[in-house]
Amino acid sequence: MLILNKSSIEQAIQPKGMIEAVKQALIMYESGNFLMPDRMHINVDKNTLLLMPAFAQKYLGTKLVSVFPDNIKRNEPVIYGTMILNDAETGKTIALMDGSALTAHRTGAVGGLAAKILANPNMNKLGIVGAGVQSFHQALYICQSINIYELHIYDIFPEKVNDWMIQLKSKLPKIKIIVSGSSEELVGNSDIIVTATTSNEPVIPDKQNLYNNKLILAFGSYKPNMKEMPDAVYKNVQIFTDTEFAIVESGDLAQPLKNGLIRENQIQLLSKVLTNKVKPDHNKTIIFKSVGMALFDITVSSYIYNEAINEKLGITVGF
Repeated sequence: MLILNKSSIEQAIQPKGMIEAVKQALIMYESGNFLMPDRMHINVDKNTLLLMPAFAQKYLGTKLVSVFPDNIKRNEPVIYGTMILNDAETGKTIALMDGSALTAHRTGAVGGLAAKILANPNMNKLGIVGAGVQSFHQALYICQSINIYELHIYDIFPEKVNDWMIQLKSKLPKIKIIVSGSSEELVGNSDIIVTATTSNEPVIPDKQNLYNNKLILAFGSYKPNMKEMPDAVYKNVQIFTDTEFAIVESGDLAQPLKNGLIRENQIQLLSKVLTNKVKPDHNKTIIFKSVGMALFDITVSSYIYNEAINEKLGITVGF
């Protein structure tokens, strides 16, 4: 069994390879050629344990993820995780991976792919709400997927922003990074808006005119009571998601559906854009709401595993 920590994972991956891996997961999802039960949530107060199994072609696997929002106050990561990858023919465990690093890069790659296929070519100013690990990877992948020259960042904890900027500038030295004084300022100065927080309440303004002809990529809400987006974004809107389960799991879809702001037939799978069944309508506000899925983890972890084998990375152990 190969053990891959964060360092080994980051040595193994390339953004283009990761984006191709999540693309293949979406195409597989559209084809139905996989087995993936709805993920299990175990909630204790604000804390959550997620169990995410999937079976796809050559591999099966399970990711365990803990989400502890108050870790921000402890200066600890909000998300910890472990990915177990198995050979689908024998069931043998072939890899154990740092699930936090895998999730961060996998979700960043989903954002990069979504921006690439949904954004108008003239969109080159990116705004990100939330200066955390996930927002860092969204910036990293989106800026390497499309032609972004200006990045706006806002967080309710200003002390987090400086370290975030220093790290990102080392990775993307050509991108101009601007700290916004408010979420309204950020939205007004951005063509693409990313929300990547653990908030239960909207983190961007409830003003419809701010969102006309813009692209919103929402990643934070993973429970029905969590809603990062305000009601204003649902007017004259085209909505995409990564999985049908999102309409039940995320408050960003479940709540506006319940309140009659949108209809279920307005929500389409991102995979349908990849398979040319649907085209983005740039005369509308476009929303991509991602909750993630185990199928992403299978395609991404198998990509990482094979790259690590080729590059002789990680530690091999026997059980």
